[in-house]
Amino acid sequence: MHLSGDLGDPTSIEFILWLHKEFYNDATDSMLTIKNNNRSILMEPGIFRSTAEHNVVVGRHQPPSGQHVEAFMRYFENRYNQATGKSRQIMAIASAHHRLAYIHPLPAME
Repeated sequence: MHLSGDLGDPTSIEFILWLHKEFYNDATDSMLTIKNNNRSILMEPGIFRSTAEHNVVVGRHQPPSGQHVEAFMRYFENRYNQATGKSRQIMAIASAHHRLAYIHPLPAME
């Protein structure tokens, strides 16, 4: 994809959602079902968390609540899309990975 020029901007919302959807493209409902305590949800590939029902806790980290994920991801996209020059792009990769893990925009096990 990269060689043909078809690879999207890896910090764009569109690319992140596309990648997530492609990753789970052939997953069965049982693979997409996330069970936590006494509840379960069916994850929708390529869709950000958007409601309190989809709030997650990852270890001791409590990412932003679902209703704030879109705003965090828009900031993420705008901020990391501005990296120019090889050195800044390399630093942006590590920073973007950290921020993406912090926001944890997709449903997950608690």
